[in-house]
This record gives sequence, C-alpha cells and structure tokens, in this order.
Amino acid sequence: MPALNKTLFESLAAYVDVVWEIHLSDKTVNVLCDKIIPVLNNRQLSLDEIANHAIERAHPKFREDTQRFFTFERLTNIKEVINFETRVLIDGTYHTFKCNASPVINEYGDVDTVYVTMQDIQEMLDREKTSAGIQIELDRYLTSVPCGILQYTVNSHKLVYVNDTALAILGYSSMEEMQEDGFDGVVKTVYAEDAEMIKEKIKTITSEGETIECEYRVKHKNGKKVICTGRVRLIDRGEEEPVIQRSMIDITPLRRTAETYNHVSETLSICNIGLWAIILDNGAPKFHVNDIAARLIGVSLNTAPEKIYNSWFDRLSDDAVQIVSDAVDAMRSGKPMEITYTYKHPTRGNIVVRCGGYLDTSYQGEGLCLRGYHQDISDYNKMLLYQIFVSNAASKYFKSVISVDLSSGTFKILSSSIRELDTLADKERPMQALFEMLSMHADKDCENEIKLITDTQNIKEQLKKGSIYSVPLSICKVQYTYTYVPVSFDKDGKLERCVLLVEG
Repeated sequence: MPALNKTLFESLAAYVDVVWEIHLSDKTVNVLCDKIIPVLNNRQLSLDEIANHAIERAHPKFREDTQRFFTFERLTNIKEVINFETRVLIDGTYHTFKCNASPVINEYGDVDTVYVTMQDIQEMLDREKTSAGIQIELDRYLTSVPCGILQYTVNSHKLVYVNDTALAILGYSSMEEMQEDGFDGVVKTVYAEDAEMIKEKIKTITSEGETIECEYRVKHKNGKKVICTGRVRLIDRGEEEPVIQRSMIDITPLRRTAETYNHVSETLSICNIGLWAIILDNGAPKFHVNDIAARLIGVSLNTAPEKIYNSWFDRLSDDAVQIVSDAVDAMRSGKPMEITYTYKHPTRGNIVVRCGGYLDTSYQGEGLCLRGYHQDISDYNKMLLYQIFVSNAASKYFKSVISVDLSSGTFKILSSSIRELDTLADKERPMQALFEMLSMHADKDCENEIKLITDTQNIKEQLKKGSIYSVPLSICKVQYTYTYVPVSFDKDGKLERCVLLVEG
C-alpha cells in the first residue's frame, strides 16, 4: 500500500506545489515535490527539520497550529483525509495554501505514513476579489425580478408608500398592517448590524440625485431570513418633508443557488475535476476554464480564452477531434453529452480524459454557450478520486450525500448525518424505500414535495432544464433542501446517474 500511495502522490506533482511523504517509524520526510523551494526536491529530512521549515515560513497566526500539526502524537492520530488552509511566506508576501493530509493505515490500524500536499491558491483568491463578472451576472438577474418599494419621511418616520412586492418580502398583508407596527416595527425586521450599516449610509445622502446600494438581511414575519439587495435614495418633495425611498429585491434563491454551486465546485476541485464554458458562434471560439480545468488542460489561467481553445484543440488526436465534434453537434441541439478521449498534455504526455457538457439555455450573451467538466481518468486518478471524494470532500459540506442510479431506479447513501436517512445507509435500495422513509418522517402536507424528490422521471425532466434541481422539504420539523446534480450520461446522452445533496 505505501508504494502504491507513493506513486499516486508523485503523480499529484502535476497539480500541486508541494508533496511530502512523512514516515512515522523513523520520523523522516521525503520531499517528493517542492516547486516553492526547488532545492528541497527529492531530499530526505527529519521530521523536526521539516517542522521547523514549515513553522518558520508560516504566518504568525498559523504558527501554533503548524507546530501542533507536526507533532508525532498529532500525525499518528490522523485516521482519515483532512483538508485545511494555511498562510505561507513566499517571496516576501504571505500566500494562502490549500493543504491535504492523507494517512496510510497498516493492518494493525496504526498510521505508518502521512502524505501532505500543498497548493498555492493566492492567485485564484486575488482574481476572485477583482472579478467583475459576478456583478455583471447579478445586474442581469436583478433586471428580471420584481422590486419592492418602501417610502418613509426623513424626520417624522411616517410610512408613505409600500408596494405589494415589499409587503410580500417583509410578510405583511397590507400597508395598514404595516402601519400598525409603526416605523420602529418595520425597521426591526432588518438584522441589527445590517440596520446600523444602512443608517450610516443614509447619513451620506444630501441631495435628491444621490443613491446608495447595499445588501442586507430582513426577518419575514414568519421568522424566515430573507437576503435583499437594493438602493436607497432621497426624494425632495418641495415644501413637504423629504422622503427616503428604499428599493428591495429578494436574492435569497440566487444566493442559495450560488452557495450550492460553490459547494459542488469545491468538492469537484478536490477530486481534480475542472469546470469549463465554451462560447461559439461569436467570432473565434472562446474556452473559459477554472483553475483546475486549466491545470488539467495544461494552460495558464491568465491565457486569453481564444488561445486556450486553440491550445486544447491542437492537442486532440484525429480520432478525438471527431469524437469532440460529434459531441458539440449533439449539445448544440440541446442533448447533454459525456465522452472519453485521449489528450496530449504538454508536460504529462497522453492522458485519458472524461468530458461532459450541455447547452446553457440561460446564457444571455452573444453567441452560444456550452458548459461542462473536464476530468483526468488515468488509473491513479480514479483511485485518488475515490479516496478523497468519498471519505471527506462531499460530507464536508452536506448533511447527506446520496448516489442515485436513474437507469435502475436505485439509490445508495454515501454519507449522512441525518438519523432518519442513516437507517437506509447499509446498501443500495430502490427509490421506493426513500419515498416511504420521507413519507413517514416528513411534515404534514408534503406529499407533492416527496414525489418530486423520489420520482426518477421527474428528476430526469428537471435536470434537462438546468445543471441542478432543488426541492425544499422538512423532516421532523427540520428544514432541508434536496439538490440533484447530474453526474454521468449514457452514449445516447440520457442521464444515467446523479448525486442527491441534502443541506440543512
């Protein structure tokens, strides 16, 4: 087993910056890869030497945790894969690193080797902070949804006007009901710290042409948290008292979808599955990739999308070109596809790639947009995918992770912290068993939601419309969201398997 794991983690050097092999029997460390300090490559150090090296470079806030990690007692008690982040001094500045520690456990149940990988993600974090794309997508979304309006006088705080959308967001049936609560009652619907932020921003408005934008949380009358975005502006009414107008848009569904996407994307990144989007029919084809897909394709993330497309396409064999072309034609017609082909990686040689994609019908830009994933399925990566995904990544973010085989109508629970679902976790079962369990424990009047969650035909139809499908449902008075994410399609483009992620 240690020799096999060594091969796996040596292969990881193509994707990460540092790989250490820690032997606990003699307290030595083999540096299999170190792109940060190349002089350490292929050297063997003592555990104390590597610990001092790591502690010395760690940010002061992380030094205590780093020192604790490298103790013999801590390393011998790593019984499953753990993921964490730290800050490391690189060329005079501190960089954030994503780290992974994987134990090798012998036949006696003891840890004899620990593999540590580290990946510098600072560039990705910096890029996310400055990205304007998020705001563009948000603006596009905001123009298509109802906007609530609430007006009140500046000094006397008298409610002047409220529209139906604002009433619905706050949970009132009429303006008269709102007036009974008074201005103070309405203000208290906003979370205290957010209300203070809005109050300070309003103080900066001095003339009618000025507006401020803010995101804040309000509490619906039924107790539900609602996330809003909107603008505040001053309306000058001449001799009458000026009015403050607040616009509000409920972005809670958008935020939940974004969080679900981020969770799934993070889980996939741990498994070395990258996400991509290709824009066609608008000049030269453009290939947009995230950091994982860029690494798997063998390009720099800063490369222009047109050049990424050319670099990728030029490395396809003649057979692969035909396979890809056929898949693109199918996706253009609205048919999701998954294909496998050989790809000549610029540094790793020929690798086997699994690639799935679909036509993004919600795309509103110029041309046509295909979205999908890119995964290296060489033998070592299959084993690593299983080890990391099943044991750690998915259960990190979700209450339950369930694999669903739509072709056979069965499911298997991969991980769960929900007691009612745990009773079904021992083997693969028909979807009827999930229906019966939910019917037994779900709150009253939820029969329709249960059918939506367990009807395989409905799941297939819903996933044709988009990349995820979510249904809220309460079990034993606890609110959960059940989200289906497609995983694989058959050769005819029909959805075969998906994953059911349960949040709560």
